[in-house]
Amino acid sequence: MSREEQLLESAREASGDRTIFDVGVVHPRGLAAAAGLASAAGNAAGDAVGGTVGGLVGGAGGVMAGIAGAEAVRGVPARTCIALSPTHIHLLGMNQSGWDAWPITKIEREGARVDAHARAMNRILVIEDGASGHRWELEAPRLNPYHTSDLIDELAGTAPAADVTAQVEPA
Repeated sequence: MSREEQLLESAREASGDRTIFDVGVVHPRGLAAAAGLASAAGNAAGDAVGGTVGGLVGGAGGVMAGIAGAEAVRGVPARTCIALSPTHIHLLGMNQSGWDAWPITKIEREGARVDAHARAMNRILVIEDGASGHRWELEAPRLNPYHTSDLIDELAGTAPAADVTAQVEPA
């Protein structure tokens, strides 16, 4: 079973929605920058105190602090699954490794507003729930094993909607 198939099955199980036809992994917007800056700061501080080993420990601690900060600011875990069904956008939290997922929210596609744009290394995705007005700001690395760019294009309306009738499993 491919990674994408494993992620698809995990999303269907976690959400209870067997009509999910596409999935992708994203991160809170700013995660890469926060982890990089915090790593550099931690490395410099650790190096000043404990030389090379201190720098390595400080850098690793900085990455962890940057990730935790991005998660807290954006309200989603560092590894978040977007799962699309014909009628809903599901956001599912995931651990850093493995396929376990848990529901964060379910958004009606009909009322959702989606903005997608590119940066140098990432694609930025902002999803707004039309019913509640809540916004999720996410990013996806351009090099991504889950074909997240296709999913983002579909959400943003730049790709044709998938023919889900052939892909949806019976309940």
